[in-house]
Amino acid sequence: MYAPLLPFGLRPAARRRPFPAFWYNPSVKMMIKLPPPVHGLLGILRSEVGPEVLPSSSFLLKLSLGLFVVSEFAVKLPTHSFFGAIGIGITAAALLALFAALVAKLLDHDERLAQTLTALAFVGAIVALINFFFRFILVLGFGFIGDELPAQELASFLLFPIFLWNVILFASIYRRAFSLGLILSFALSIAYLLILFFWIPHFFK
Repeated sequence: MYAPLLPFGLRPAARRRPFPAFWYNPSVKMMIKLPPPVHGLLGILRSEVGPEVLPSSSFLLKLSLGLFVVSEFAVKLPTHSFFGAIGIGITAAALLALFAALVAKLLDHDERLAQTLTALAFVGAIVALINFFFRFILVLGFGFIGDELPAQELASFLLFPIFLWNVILFASIYRRAFSLGLILSFALSIAYLLILFFWIPHFFK
């Protein structure tokens, strides 16, 4: 069937697709799937699933804790010395593991510890890196406006919603992993993050 002619015998231009033709082949699209751990992690970041979707893997656990240490180091490096930032990263990871281990032990859910700690560390690392990115942009912008502005303090104030997001994600992980009540889950999440954001950085000043 021919396309209708426009005035002067012109035909409408063919609609262009933004991706190559193979992208629109259903069989090809079915082959492009995220690995199960990545898919599970995205579900955790949306608070749709708990850490049980992640494999209980020592490799993933070590990787997540390593990323958590590096992310906390990167966030604290602009305001602390090199070794101080390293100390914050290591202490934050150790405290994260201690919190999860104590809750798992008290509630007799040791079998869920590896998955829970992996989820907490991955989520903590992702949120910290997002915090680092936006903090860098804000501090850079405040630097252009004027040197007299308290750039770090203003950035911390504007990035407070990221802190709240972190609280919600950690509370969701604790709640789904250990079948905790809502209040207790938020209490654990807030307690850890207050220590992470305020006490640990002050200790390594």
